[in-house]
Parts: sequence; C-alpha cells; structure tokens
Amino acid sequence: MGACEHDPLSLCQAKLTMNEYHLLESPPPATSVIDTAIELFSRLLPLQELPSITKYIQQVLELARSPKLDKNVGRKAAVFVNVGVAFVLTLRYVATTQIKQARETFGSSQVTTLLSPFLRACP
Repeated sequence: MGACEHDPLSLCQAKLTMNEYHLLESPPPATSVIDTAIELFSRLLPLQELPSITKYIQQVLELARSPKLDKNVGRKAAVFVNVGVAFVLTLRYVATTQIKQARETFGSSQVTTLLSPFLRACP
C-alpha cells in the first residue's frame, strides 16, 4: 500500500495546474486514466445545459450507490472517493470560472438537492 495512489493526502489534494502538484512517483497507467477522466468530467460538466447536468449527476450517483459494489468493499470505496473528488473539482471549477451560466446552473435547486446529500456523506 505504499504506492502514491493509496496515499490519502494525494487523493484529497487536487491538481489546480500542472505545475503546482507533483507526486514523487508516477501513478500506474490505469490510475492516471481515471484521474484524467475525473478532471475532464469536472471541466465539461459545467458547460452542459441544466437538464443534461441533472441527468448526468443522477446517473453517476446511481452508479456510486449500486448494490453490485457491495460485493467488493475496496472498489465501492474507490468509486465513492472518485465520485466525491469529481464533484468537488466540478464545484471548484464552477466557483473559479467566469462562466455565468455554470454558476447559475450549479446554484439551482435541482442540482443542489442532488449533490447535497452525497457531499454530506463524504468523509
């Protein structure tokens, strides 16, 4: 468990720019693909329309709560952390961007009622 992708501090710290955050060792390719997908998701989700955003959020939350994940506790924890990080990065991007539509969309009650219970459950 000494690999960088298992370090809780590395998992909680988000890359704001490519120059600000470096790991001492490169993560495995599979982990890098997932990390990049999370970053891409967090940048593209705010650019969608409100109906699409609510649909995507519902789908991701349903997948994170899937009973199929109960068979493998480690996988369930990894999915939960990855989904939490994806939504936190999305909200951080929305808060720092100048796109007014994204701020209004993520401030709507449709989005906040979906995200609030999940984010409260995150440790």
